[in-house]
Order: sequence, then C-alpha cells, then structure tokens
Amino acid sequence: MANYENYSCFWTPYDSRSQLGRHIEERFFAKLAEGRAARDAIADEASLKARQDYVRKAFLDSLGMQPDEYPQPIDSFVTGSRAYAGYTVDNIVIVPEPGVYITTNLYLPAAPGPHAAVLFLCGHAAEGKNYPNYAEVCRYLVSAGLAVLAVDPTGQGERWNFYDPETKQTFVHPTVPDHDHAGCRGLLTGRSMAWWFVRDAMCAVSYLCGRDDIDSSRIGVTGNSGGGTQTSMVMLSDRRLAAFAPGTFIMDLGSMQRSGQAQDSEQIWQGYVENGCDHADILLSCAPKPVMVLAVAYDFFPKEGTDATMEECARYWEICGKPENLGRTTDASFHEYSDALKLAAGRFFARHLLGKEWDGTLLEMPDIDASVCTVSGQTSTEYADFKPSTQLYVEYAEQIAGQPGGKEWLAKRVWKDRKPMPMNLRPVRGTDVRENDRVTKWMWRTQKDMFGYGLVITPKDAERVPLTVAVWDGGTTETDAHGAWIERELAAGRGVFVVDLSGMGQLEPYPVFPQASLYGHYGTMYKLCSDMLMLNDSIPALRTFDLLRAFEAAKELPVCDGTISLYGFGRSALYARLAAELSDENLCVTLDEAIESYDDFLSAEPYDDLDILSHTLPGYLAYFA
Repeated sequence: MANYENYSCFWTPYDSRSQLGRHIEERFFAKLAEGRAARDAIADEASLKARQDYVRKAFLDSLGMQPDEYPQPIDSFVTGSRAYAGYTVDNIVIVPEPGVYITTNLYLPAAPGPHAAVLFLCGHAAEGKNYPNYAEVCRYLVSAGLAVLAVDPTGQGERWNFYDPETKQTFVHPTVPDHDHAGCRGLLTGRSMAWWFVRDAMCAVSYLCGRDDIDSSRIGVTGNSGGGTQTSMVMLSDRRLAAFAPGTFIMDLGSMQRSGQAQDSEQIWQGYVENGCDHADILLSCAPKPVMVLAVAYDFFPKEGTDATMEECARYWEICGKPENLGRTTDASFHEYSDALKLAAGRFFARHLLGKEWDGTLLEMPDIDASVCTVSGQTSTEYADFKPSTQLYVEYAEQIAGQPGGKEWLAKRVWKDRKPMPMNLRPVRGTDVRENDRVTKWMWRTQKDMFGYGLVITPKDAERVPLTVAVWDGGTTETDAHGAWIERELAAGRGVFVVDLSGMGQLEPYPVFPQASLYGHYGTMYKLCSDMLMLNDSIPALRTFDLLRAFEAAKELPVCDGTISLYGFGRSALYARLAAELSDENLCVTLDEAIESYDDFLSAEPYDDLDILSHTLPGYLAYFA
C-alpha cells in the first residue's frame, strides 16, 4: 500500500493555522462593537427601556422562551424541617414537570412574615446547596432577616443525572461534566442547557411568589461562579425580582474571548454576541433596580472586564436618577463566595429588601446533613419516574421532529452571511509523480481571508478522471490512515481529493488554552465552537460551506473530468451528509462508519465526547433524523 505520510504538512503562503481563530475573533469583536455603539446611544430612560426590551427578547428568543411567561411548578412538597435559633430550614422538592424534581432548602426567619426573600443559585459544587460554603451564604442571608431559597441545579446536589445507586458512583461526574454531557448533544434539538437552568430558576421564583409567608414584591437573587451565571440569566429574563447580586461572573466578553478560556455548557448563550450583547447588558437590563456586583481581585474571570463593565454601566443608573442603586464589592480573594462577599450581600439585600442596616451578627450554622431532601441522597433513586437530562432532550426531540422546510433551514445556516470570493485555485509546490500515482497539493479561497487546502491523488498515467472528494477527521494530515481506501479508488480509475475544512488538517488551530488538549473538553476547538455558537453560527455549518466550496474547486482541477463523488468517514461524514443536501451536483455519496441516526446518538450511553461540538449542528433534529 502506498505511503502518504510525507504529505501531512503543506508549505503555504499564509499562516493557515491561525485563520479560524482570527476569523471568529474578528466577527466576535465586530458584533461587540456594534452592541457598544448601541449602548453608547442610550441618552434617556426611554432609550434605556428600549435597550432593555431588546436584550431581554433577544436572550429569551435564543432559549425559545417568551418574555413575562413564567413557568409554574406543577407540584411541591416538604420532606423535612429543622429548627435553629432564629430560623428554620425546610427541605422542599419543587416539581416543574413530571419526572423532574428540584431539591431546595427554604431558610425562614423566626419572625412573622411575609418575608423578603433571596433566591440562592449554586455554583459548580457537586454538593450543590449542601456545599458548606453555600450553606454559609444562606446563613448570612437569613441572619440578616431574609428568607432564602437555596436550589440544587441539575447535575448537582441531589440531582446527579448519571448516578448508579448500586455502586454509588457516576459514569459522568456531577457539575460541569454532567451539564456538558447532556448539553452538547442537546444542541441537536436547538435547546441549550441554559434553558433548563432558567426554567428551574423561574419555577423556584414562582414557588416563592405563591407562598403566603413570602412578599412577592421583595425577592432578590444571588449566586457566584456558575451561580453568578444563573443569576445573570435570571436578571436577563425575570422581571419579578427586585434586587440582584451576581457574584464572580460579571466581566465583559471581549476580555473573556482574549483569555482563551472556554465556558460551561449553560454559559454558552446562542446568538448573544451576534445580537450585540455583552455583560453590560446583563446589568443594564435591571436598571434602576438595586444591583450589587460581587467580585474578587484574583478571579480567573478577567478583572479588567469587570472594571470596564462597571465603568460603562454607572451612567445607566444615573440616567434613571438612582446612581446609589448600582454598587460593587471586590474582595482580595480567589474565585469564591468569600466571607467579605457574604457580608456585603447580606447588607445589600437587608438595605434594599428590608429597608434596614444589618450589623453582621450571625445566627448558628445549619446542620448540612439535616438539609437533604431525599432519603437516598439522589432524586434519581428516590423517585421512580425520575428523568435524567438526556431523557428530557430525547423527549423534546420527539416533540419537535419532522418540521418541514429542512433544506431551506439548513441553507440559511450554512450560507449565513458568508461571502464567497474568487477561488484563486492554485497548486502548492509541484507534482510528485510516484510509482503508481501522482500527488499534488492545492489551495483555494473560500471567503475573505479564509482558505481551503487539499491533496489530489490520481492514477499515474491518467490525465482526466472522475474525482472523489473525501472528508474525514484530520483531513490531509490523516491521509495515510485511509490509504487502503485510496488505493481502491485509484484501482477503479478514480482520483481522490482529500480536503481540509476549517479547523482540520492544515487548518488545525494553534492551542490557545494549553492546559487542555486541543480537541478535549475546554480545549481550543471547544472554545472556538462555543464562540461560534455565541455568534449564532456553528463549526458544522462553516465546514459544510467549506465543503461546498471544495466541490467548486474540484470541478476546476485540471485532472477532474467533470464528474465528482463524495466520501465521508466517521463523525466528519456529517459534513458530507449536509453538503449533499444542499449541493446542485448529482453526487454519488458514500458514508463510512458514520453516525447513522442522530436520534439514536442523542440517547446513546456512553458516548465519545471528544471534539463533540465540532460535529453538532444546533437544531438538526427538528428537520433531520
């Protein structure tokens, strides 16, 4: 079998490895600049209100929710209670839909109500609401005289989605891995993981509003890290709340983009940047209500972004005549809800929800072991009808399947606002004539400052032949691994055109976050895919566009007799499937070791999540199987 290892690296006149990251960054910052210009134009309360309405609608549209339509629990029940000096803790399960159980702790001051309340949303701790530091936050808030509802997010606390009751282990760890394991595949339905977090938080607010001992006009929200994310999403979506204290999350997306860091599944808000939105919009969406940004000086979320956002946002409260309602506390600490931030949050909510100053006196610490809502410790084993997040996505996929207009939907996403340029097809170096074949390297332009690369392999003595366009993971750098298939094509009198799509082969990006592997969770491709989602775009859509342009290049190659076929291998066969759907060519398409059904892939356990976002087209399952 012929050896193709020598062709795994091209000399090119451009830095091909930087082009995908540069392309995304330029688009990213252009949209952020548009958003900043729109916010700079805010001159009065009317224009501020218009921006608030725009941001809220854009965010909720991306989730598939409507403004001011708040999910309500279908049931709730108390599973235990413990009294302490000055307050009680009730263990309450809230049911937003059949099979979903939100485990919560309600801290109630001993004084008679109705009480002002704070919704506490947990960051990425496996213990959820029973993480000692989070229970301590609740202790500070109830000591200040506030009721507190602490909520376990999906995949945390008593809500692990992949828990085995026999081994008492998970095959997917709680918190971020749990969220991403379902969320990455769930994008196939078009519903991001953020939807579930917002829905659960809104249901928790609805539960509080429905209690006689809670004053629904005096409810606030706080949380740090992932809880800061959830707090921010609630700020963008729920008008019922009266005061807000997002912790260790508020920054600006430009500084985050430059940091090279990826974010968690629920932090990737589809289209948020495409709509010109930034973290300043999270804050201004609540003006002139009281907002206290809780920050730490040594956070991995860039402090410079926090500084810039706070500096920009001050004037929005000034426009409303309430400059005192926007504040910030920064502790000399690393990424945590530190004691200083707990004290600041207690005083902030006491001032704005209770109308009093709290002196910081603390009540006794709750018994965490007594704050568990389930006997088993997990809703998955406690309730026979429990539905893990993956099952919820499968059921949602069934609801939306079979929508008409799939080709038009796909074309809109693949072509988007991409502008094809003259191809300038040209060889890179010369032709290598070998014993049985000829090998040439080619490049062509796909759009402005973007290029495709390919390896053309034809029978040695043939002048013009039918050409099979081949796409597989790794592109030209993995040609040798497919040598046996190439030899069969040559023996049949066909040539092979191995193509590199954006981020593959010669276009593989440089690592921007060396702490993670290039294709692994939180790695470079994960980040670039996430950035594309924020631009309401995706790597699969871009690569399908690249492949359609490769068909054009194939037809122009001097060795092509005008007939082209298409071969897709492995997960990258997705791009072949999508391109064939849109191409005007009469293509013979062969898919080898491809995912046969994405319906099945949505529920398959376990699955290989390596570079999963590069092979996930959001919304695919609404139109295709």
